[in-house]
Amino acid sequence: MSSSSYELLIRDFIPKDIEVLTIGPDAPLDRAMALMMMEGVDQLPVVAVEKNKKAIKGYIGWQTIGESYALGKEPQKVRDCMTKKGLAVVYDSKPLLNVVSVIGKKGFIVVRNEQDEFCGVITRGDVVRYLNEMFKPFALIGQIDRHLRTIVGRMFPMAEIVKTVTARFPDRRVSSVDDLTLGDCLEIMRRRASRKLLEDHHIIQKRLCEKVERVRRLRNDLTHFRSTGQGLTREMADLKRLADYLKKLSEATEDRRGGQAPS
Repeated sequence: MSSSSYELLIRDFIPKDIEVLTIGPDAPLDRAMALMMMEGVDQLPVVAVEKNKKAIKGYIGWQTIGESYALGKEPQKVRDCMTKKGLAVVYDSKPLLNVVSVIGKKGFIVVRNEQDEFCGVITRGDVVRYLNEMFKPFALIGQIDRHLRTIVGRMFPMAEIVKTVTARFPDRRVSSVDDLTLGDCLEIMRRRASRKLLEDHHIIQKRLCEKVERVRRLRNDLTHFRSTGQGLTREMADLKRLADYLKKLSEATEDRRGGQAPS
């Protein structure tokens, strides 16, 4: 996905390194059932190769199998139980947000590319796992933000805080550290005048500011869906270490400068 894109497209969401489970229409029904049991899924896309393309023929699931037996049939092959009824097929160029409600209602969607070729499946579980993955770094960034505001509020007089912020943004109103952003805290700490005070608290100014700047950039990337997968996994460890360090620092920092902690 391009760095300028603010939308997460379906094609960017589908994992490139995970096998997509499918079954052919002429496969034995027993095989489809065994595959669903082994992989813990409730349905399988039915795909056939036509004119060198993977064409979507429908899907089979525990419900369609049960309905077939309930109607007195004796299905032997996948095609005997497959259906297209209620099947949601979407192009991979659509934004994921546009189809989340469909996934929630139907449990899954089948994805095809611009050449009308089958290219994947997105399930309700995939979306839940993704949201969980995205929530964790935001939660840690929130902790880092709060700890920084606590530290800044305790180490610097409120008058200095207001002066630093309004020097950059004259129209900003700052009445407490609760009004500070991550960028505000960074600007206050990176001032030359702040170096001695930070060193008095055994804080390496340049190194801390570099770490906070990385957090600020990561938050922007997450907001614009530019950081996911393995790269995000690597960042999580750094976020956790920084959050733990700032928590200890905020607890140890005495309120000696007439400042304040977040409410």
